[in-house]
Amino acid sequence: MATEGKPVTHTTAWRIQQYIVSEGLAAGDRMPSQRELAHELGVSRNSLREAFATLSFMGVVDVQPGRGVYVGDTTFRHGTLSAGSAQGEQGGQGFSYVEVYQLRFALEAQTARLAARRATAGDIRALREANARLNACMETRRLSDAAQHDYEFHMGIAGIAGNAIMRDVLARYQPLVLESQTLPLYALARLPEAVAEHEMLIDAIDSGDPLLAEHMVHHHLLRAADRTGTKFSTS
Repeated sequence: MATEGKPVTHTTAWRIQQYIVSEGLAAGDRMPSQRELAHELGVSRNSLREAFATLSFMGVVDVQPGRGVYVGDTTFRHGTLSAGSAQGEQGGQGFSYVEVYQLRFALEAQTARLAARRATAGDIRALREANARLNACMETRRLSDAAQHDYEFHMGIAGIAGNAIMRDVLARYQPLVLESQTLPLYALARLPEAVAEHEMLIDAIDSGDPLLAEHMVHHHLLRAADRTGTKFSTS
């Protein structure tokens, strides 16, 4: 049987997560049979199997051949799956992901420029440590924690910049920022790209060159948006 497409798998995986939450299932609880759950969610069993495979990779479920599917990690937070990312366009509060990335493209360019002028050796060390924590989460597939560390990395740069208003704007829209960078499930193999881009951004800030830092944060945000399937104009 032909697959039904990655976006369908993504949406189905998100609906499974919502089912787990709405039913109050806990880690270790057995999920309904594939036939029952496919009927409950109104999806094909093929789509359900693909979604389970992805959720198993994420640690959300534990697929045990011959025994069934069991709930795994129930600490669903930003960075796993979301309605907005599953549907592809709209985030919370009525803002599109394009709008979120356009805001970040403008704002984080300035925080990167300021950080390049102000960063101390201790600041650079803290950024590298934050990026190492992000990498560790990716390697162990703790995607929720990875999303949080990714956000904290960017907030770290805003903190170094020393502009309280800019930092407050980024903090105020934390849920949107986290949701907008949630990867479609078919793009999970590209997760390590973010760590490499962060390292290049850190190097640019460490160089003390504001224009290079701005260029690298723009490069990173364009690629981050591309990983989520978001395209936006920068002019």
